[in-house]
Amino acid sequence: MNRSRKVLLSLLGLYVVYGALLPHMARGADNLRAAQLLLGFPTAIAFFSWCKLDATERAIVSPSAAPLLVGILAPIGVPYYFLRTMSLPSALLAIIKAVFFYVGICIAESLAAYVSSRVVV
Repeated sequence: MNRSRKVLLSLLGLYVVYGALLPHMARGADNLRAAQLLLGFPTAIAFFSWCKLDATERAIVSPSAAPLLVGILAPIGVPYYFLRTMSLPSALLAIIKAVFFYVGICIAESLAAYVSSRVVV
């Protein structure tokens, strides 16, 4: 498995852990905002790293703003990165895969929260 996929798997693991901890956190709005903010930093770093590693593994030069855009604003940055570095059919397929990955992360986080909420601590 290449390093860019390992970064994506670590991102999945991060969201599963977040989902598992979420039911056990105090329900105040400030606590949830703080948890989401803390989750945002490793997410941005993971997306930035993924973009750099993917470009290195494919032996391409990524567009200059792509890693930063992917890290800070992934819904715009990921399609931008794919459209600038791949042919249109390949980019569209990669964007669809990225959407499925995002949906998978959301499902995994929700399942982890559901299972964790059923566990008596």
